[in-house]
Amino acid sequence: MEIETLAGIIRPERAGKLVKVDMGEPVLDAEKGIDYPLKVNDHAFKVTCVSMGNPHAVIFMDEDISDFPVSVYGPVIESHPLFPNKTNIEFVNVLNSKELRMRVWERGTGETMACGTGASASAVAAILKGLTDRNVTMHLAGGDLDIKWPVNGHVYMTGPAVEVFEGRIANLAERRAEQRRHPRKQCQTVLDFRRKGEAKGTVHRGTCMDISEGGVGMETEVELKPGELLSFLKKDGQSVLKSAVVIWSTNYEKKCKAGLMFI
Repeated sequence: MEIETLAGIIRPERAGKLVKVDMGEPVLDAEKGIDYPLKVNDHAFKVTCVSMGNPHAVIFMDEDISDFPVSVYGPVIESHPLFPNKTNIEFVNVLNSKELRMRVWERGTGETMACGTGASASAVAAILKGLTDRNVTMHLAGGDLDIKWPVNGHVYMTGPAVEVFEGRIANLAERRAEQRRHPRKQCQTVLDFRRKGEAKGTVHRGTCMDISEGGVGMETEVELKPGELLSFLKKDGQSVLKSAVVIWSTNYEKKCKAGLMFI
């Protein structure tokens, strides 16, 4: 699969029960480079700036990041003049040559439980500084990610894919339904009808899918065209129950769906 994101095209693939993602090649900031000094309030940081299609300022810390006030320093660094387009910030502890612990402050969002590009940028920064091997495990609040940066230059991220929420997007038809003057009710009523101009004995059958005071949605095997006039018949097959005009129609697989307005 190829998924278009603000960080570029991301290409995930299955890796057993996990998902492996080609995060692309990292780009280093030529001016800021590695361990660029940055003083914020009373704290002196050294930032390593890496782009994974979006900007990251990676900060390696000796103190335990579990208790570090990320919400205090994150927004200040995010909007620092050093980053005119703002930046994401990763606060990282090196546990050993194969493991890192990370907390992330994402620009425009705040602290989040995980960040794939942030984990990738942090691993790249650690490798560049000689702190870890080229294959490391990132421990984040949202779970663990394995990051690999082989010699071909691309960063690969592997981790679990889990459902975190579900939602429903209202489509145009539903919005139109909400705006209708006459609310429609679902139904499965079978009605006989004839078209204007046909012989009096000609009768067709259709199924009403929904109905309102103003009209009806119907499915039938007869091809209908917008502008045609129909007469729905009473049970005796002769008397007219309602007359209607076809507003729209869609023909498919020898069936027709149509919207009709009563007249």
